[in-house]
Amino acid sequence: MVNTLYDNTAEATIIASLIKNPSYLIYAKGLKERNFYNEENAAIFWAIKTLYEQGVSKIDALNLNNIFSTDYAKKSVLEKYGILNLSEYILLSSNLARDTSEEFMIAVKTVNSLSAKRVLQGRLKEWAWKCESPNINFAELNRTITSDLSKIIESYVIDDNVTTFGDNINLVTSYLQRNSNSDGTYGIPTKFKSLNERGIVHDPGELILFSAKRKSGKSIILLNELIDKARNEVPCIYFDSEMTDTLFYIRLLSSITGIQQNKIRSQAFTPEEQKLVKEANEWIQSVKFQHYFTPRFDREEIKSICDIFKRKYGLGFVVYDYLKATGSNTSENYTQLGNNCDFLKNEIAGEFDIPVLAASQLNRFGEIGDSYQLEQRASTGISMRFKTEEEIRLDGGIDYGNAYLHIDFARNAEPMDDMEHINISIDGSRCRVQEAKQKDDNPFVN
Repeated sequence: MVNTLYDNTAEATIIASLIKNPSYLIYAKGLKERNFYNEENAAIFWAIKTLYEQGVSKIDALNLNNIFSTDYAKKSVLEKYGILNLSEYILLSSNLARDTSEEFMIAVKTVNSLSAKRVLQGRLKEWAWKCESPNINFAELNRTITSDLSKIIESYVIDDNVTTFGDNINLVTSYLQRNSNSDGTYGIPTKFKSLNERGIVHDPGELILFSAKRKSGKSIILLNELIDKARNEVPCIYFDSEMTDTLFYIRLLSSITGIQQNKIRSQAFTPEEQKLVKEANEWIQSVKFQHYFTPRFDREEIKSICDIFKRKYGLGFVVYDYLKATGSNTSENYTQLGNNCDFLKNEIAGEFDIPVLAASQLNRFGEIGDSYQLEQRASTGISMRFKTEEEIRLDGGIDYGNAYLHIDFARNAEPMDDMEHINISIDGSRCRVQEAKQKDDNPFVN
């Protein structure tokens, strides 16, 4: 097979154009010596780039000879290919020089693309070998391929679209319009009206963090948020660090139908309940969401699942239940939780341009356990706790809920002071949560 993964004309065009206009280097910051297939072109590119970085803007035979005299290896490459007269070389190459940066960048993109393909071709051979190895399982192979591809993409990105912010204002405006709603709201509303009214919504690129003490309703809130988004035809993924598909399904079915979890486990349904279950199952099969049991926080797996799901179904919302530390000491946990939160915020919410909802656990002091970095990385932090019997009585009874929500911090809205809260009602046996009545003297309720 003839190797066609190089373009002599494109490489020569780059060199000729840079000899004439070395300032074109600012348009191709990602172009490197390794991108050239021909050694001599790589050597001359190195010389031009080195001269320009030293402040030399005139590329002629004298300056080139001077810079090559400082590197015997580079000079020997020219001798190897018979380039002994640089004045003649410059004269002969002048016909290929381009006078516009746009034409120059066409050649750069060609060379860059072919270089990436050559690297990828080499990786394919390595992957083929790994496929044949009995000691490498598919999960490891998937991680290797995903990691290699990511590195190749990062190495060969060339940003030739350097503009002013004003040049992009139409794109920004268009983006805001796409994320605004006809009712005057924006983003994807949460299930709780009082949060939405304070500006707390699920915004693309942002991470909302729900926190509660262990076994205190974190998962119920996240589950109800998922159902709410799925009912509004938002494609969703629910990553679950604790529940298998069977356990998740019991909770999901309980929340949708209102049938208690213990009855779903026993399958002892009345005819009316059997009808509710049938309708719920039909709905579950019709909507675009998936539950993944992920007991280990595997970044490559999470990102790969999001990528595949997005290409197949679209992706509008991701839930991660929940962020927890698995290190052997406080320092390790501190770093681990912060890095995992940063991954969800930047590489899932940011890169996929979707909102992410995650949960974390509060310690016995009512603080986010082990890592203050969670508060630094998340866009919004909301904590939840159950009311005491005395608080339920003072608030006006069970109609005003059995739990509180509190906005601890928020990038896009005002956090609450210590006396503010939102009343919610949580039914653990049916995995349901809803906003309760709010007291008239609550300072943020209209």
